[in-house]
Amino acid sequence: MCIRDSDKVAWENRASGKPYSGFNLFVSKVVKTLVAGKTWQLIKDVQATNITSSSADITGYTDNAQLVRVEYGTSPGVYTAFADESSGRTEAGTFTVSLSGLASGTTYYYRVVTQSPDGVWGETGEYSFTTAS
Repeated sequence: MCIRDSDKVAWENRASGKPYSGFNLFVSKVVKTLVAGKTWQLIKDVQATNITSSSADITGYTDNAQLVRVEYGTSPGVYTAFADESSGRTEAGTFTVSLSGLASGTTYYYRVVTQSPDGVWGETGEYSFTTAS
């Protein structure tokens, strides 16, 4: 499993202000999932692309998700909106979730959550992007 630097930074962002590192947060989530007898949902290579003044695409890779959702908002750790991938998913691969109706010149914070066919959820750290002015 190869994780991009941006994915590592996203976990560090999510752990910001906590008494543990992003790596420890990630490992804790994986261990809790495995102890519960579930399969960890890998989500990686996440990035914001095609950013305009009112929209952006969130792309990445997931290894067994039926549903891919992007939760987002304008404050770190506070996700007040979400968008789902529009196509039905049945296998591992890349995904694109389009966000629209965004405010111009605004920084958005987001994470990706997934659900597998057997109902197991996965999640990422926190990423950000700024819309064009």
